[in-house]
Amino acid sequence: MFRSITVHEPPLVAIVAGDPDALRQLRPTRASLDAVLAHLGKGEHRQGARQFVEELGMGPGTWDRLPAAVRETFVHNAPTWLDE
Repeated sequence: MFRSITVHEPPLVAIVAGDPDALRQLRPTRASLDAVLAHLGKGEHRQGARQFVEELGMGPGTWDRLPAAVRETFVHNAPTWLDE
């Protein structure tokens, strides 16, 4: 019935916990996520939000193309990541 499936929100990384190749492929993503959380943990919400957008969310160069109000929304909501 399905040709493919895309999983989105929340990421289901645990589903590949037993697959060494998949885990290897996820290392850069995990490193970016850890860096974002480190920024947020230090109260560096703007840096964390920017890194999230650039490396995890929307791709390189996106942050600077976003309208200022959208960037501020990301910064304002950034601390919620620590709760997740």
